Amino acid sequence: MKGLLRRASTAVIFVVVMLGGLYAGRYSFIALFALIAALCLWEFFNMVLVKFKRRDKIRMFLGIAFGLTPILLATLLQMNLVKNQEQFIIATSLLFFPFIFLAFIYELYTASSSPFLNIAFLVLGMVYIGAPFALLDFVAFEGEKFSGCCCSPGRTTLSLTSSVRKSAKTNYSPAYRPEKPGKGPSGAA
Repeated sequence: MKGLLRRASTAVIFVVVMLGGLYAGRYSFIALFALIAALCLWEFFNMVLVKFKRRDKIRMFLGIAFGLTPILLATLLQMNLVKNQEQFIIATSLLFFPFIFLAFIYELYTASSSPFLNIAFLVLGMVYIGAPFALLDFVAFEGEKFSGCCCSPGRTTLSLTSSVRKSAKTNYSPAYRPEKPGKGPSGAA
């Protein structure tokens, strides 16, 4: 019974923190999901990387920085903190690749037993955890407006699906318009 009360109280605290992060505003949303992403990256690197020496802890912090980079870039882009979005995308892509090669340089000078495996785990953490959390910004922000989540006031799931349906309607040309079954260009009769 004691374990059940502990789990229930933890769940209530978790729900309050999640709802507070979603509905309190844009900065609490960003801080909450950046913290969750950092903790997920920490857990991921604890499972896949070897942690015996100081260099291994530095590798873990480097991996967490790699994983948080897509979240930071998406947040800067979605909060309209950048004047010219096209130049920002080009500049970040040009600066991002040398940042990845920093992992190669680090592994070159640490003399680890499996350098390519370590590099693969660092990049995998960025793609597997960092990119999905970065995509949350595209759900939460509509231009300069922060909408929180799909269930926030002013934004319902029905409005999202109706806007998708409006964009998915197709106007057929008269030659391809479906007619009665068995007649027309696709019919057999």
